[in-house]
Amino acid sequence: MSSRVADRKAPAFAQRFGDALRVADPVLAEGVVDDARQAAMPAALIQSAVVTPAMHRIGDLWARSELTVADEHLATAICQRILASLYGELQREPVTPSGKVLLAAVQGQHHTLGLRMVADVLEGAGSNVLYLGADVPTDSIVEAVERHAPNAVGLSLTMPLGVGRLEAVLYRLQQLRPRLPIFLGGQGVPQRLKDAGWPFVQDSGGVLEAVGALLRNPPEPPVATQPIDIGVVEAASPIEERGIGTTEAHLGRLVEQAADLARSETRRAHGFMKAAYTDQVTGLFNRRALDDRVGRDGDRVEAGAALVMIDLDGFKQVNDVHGHATGDALLTQVGDIMRAGLRLGDFAARYGGDEFAVVLPATDREEATETAERLRAAIELSLSDRGVTASLGIATGGDDHARERADRALYQAKEKGRNRVVFLSA
Repeated sequence: MSSRVADRKAPAFAQRFGDALRVADPVLAEGVVDDARQAAMPAALIQSAVVTPAMHRIGDLWARSELTVADEHLATAICQRILASLYGELQREPVTPSGKVLLAAVQGQHHTLGLRMVADVLEGAGSNVLYLGADVPTDSIVEAVERHAPNAVGLSLTMPLGVGRLEAVLYRLQQLRPRLPIFLGGQGVPQRLKDAGWPFVQDSGGVLEAVGALLRNPPEPPVATQPIDIGVVEAASPIEERGIGTTEAHLGRLVEQAADLARSETRRAHGFMKAAYTDQVTGLFNRRALDDRVGRDGDRVEAGAALVMIDLDGFKQVNDVHGHATGDALLTQVGDIMRAGLRLGDFAARYGGDEFAVVLPATDREEATETAERLRAAIELSLSDRGVTASLGIATGGDDHARERADRALYQAKEKGRNRVVFLSA
């Protein structure tokens, strides 16, 4: 299934997922997510296009008093469990520039499901995430920035009444580090802050692009103004209204703690797997990982996915003339090009010498060809001064011979003059 088809199907999954949350049925909710996985929907898209709109719907129902705070807590607990199950699928080779990102919901903000999704996506893509969580006092955020010196800060505001605290944090951080890149998220962020130029991330689906841009080329930040303290104290709502101390709130905290423990175990397992499955020169997956992913005959390339085989033209001459150190540097450059040109959830491996492979889940012929052509053009642009280009062969999955057909397509690309893409249908 292509990304466009996945986008079209997402609203139906979001509707079903929201129905499951409304009746607080975790088994039904997990079944919806399993169905989305079976439809080859990437974990990041499940986050942003299924879980997020469903929770917005729950929030709207709560705001209209059609659901209780207890119902909202239970829905959040179910989502925390779902997000923990998706966490491992978000782990991939780094696609954002290396950097440390601090995330926090300002004081008084207790809804952090969206912030948690942003943290999972950033961490899965290679960022070092410092997740402070909900209801963080201004002084604590400032102290954390001073102590850990993050490369970027993300602040969440879900309730508009807390905008004064958000502005106080922005002002204090800008006094501390005038050019610190800061981005905002959450339904409570007022339009005037967006209009002032503060980067705003709608949901976890857009965070990689936004944070990547901030880390690569930090813009001139807008000027934060000092909030005027007029002595107004926000009235505290009754405990029953806020749901604090209820069984459902306690359950929500326990589920969140269990979800964080599951993430810790996933990180640990991912570390072991990375050591075993990583190519030491390029940082991509290695041949062992490729064989595990697609099988020796390509029989595990699922229907609706494409396998791209890549061979560098002219690489042997570079190695022979300039030596292995130069050749390794060139291979590292190719690895960087592939990471920059692929989507979250795509699989890229170096499986020997100057040979690479890419698996593109949830794609069609047109999209696979566009991706392969983009990689070919990027390699030509970056390495043509060395006389190196790339030939690429593409085959779709769904049978036992995808790898064989992709190899034949690659051979045809070589025969036709190299530096080209050939698609071979079943």
